Amino acid sequence: MHLILPNSVFVHIPKTGGTWVRKALTAAQIPWSRTALLPHADFSHLEPLVEGRFTFAFVRHPLSWYRSAWSYRMSNPERLGPASMAEFWSEDFDTFVTGCCSYRSGLLTELFERFTGWPVKLDWTGHAERLADGLVEALTLAGESFDPAAIHGCPPANVSPSRFTESAVYCDQTRELLLRAEEGVISRYGYDALPGRLVAADAVA
Repeated sequence: MHLILPNSVFVHIPKTGGTWVRKALTAAQIPWSRTALLPHADFSHLEPLVEGRFTFAFVRHPLSWYRSAWSYRMSNPERLGPASMAEFWSEDFDTFVTGCCSYRSGLLTELFERFTGWPVKLDWTGHAERLADGLVEALTLAGESFDPAAIHGCPPANVSPSRFTESAVYCDQTRELLLRAEEGVISRYGYDALPGRLVAADAVA
């Protein structure tokens, strides 16, 4: 859900750490309220409500995002996730990713575009891979009053069970397919195509 803060608006993109952000804001004693929009309304609906506030959001590397989306659905079968992915759903991770990339190439790129108002209209877009540092940076730029230590001390939230995340392993072919399909995310939001830690995780698994 998108949140309105005293000086800013947090745009919550699915599976990019928004649940943790909400908890961290509460821990840092920053007052917030939900918008009256649907939980994941895109930026075109949110823009009229911004009222000059600083706007910020987080994106996530495609390799990590697809793994998280699949793991979340596996641990919460009643929740379909983004509608654009439901038709390609499979309990086999490789089949799921291959279906998304083969028949809806750039699905995640399109999703991020809708939430960031691409060409990017948000004042700040950070990487979910460094949530705490990024949130402190965004709130500082927004001029919010808060305790950075409370944010850095906030524990993880909404983490999928390890039995699912450990099963979400990319083979080389599927990884390359995904990187080609979501090249827009990588180039537009300043990511390395192959972050070492994500590849290492597959090697260990």
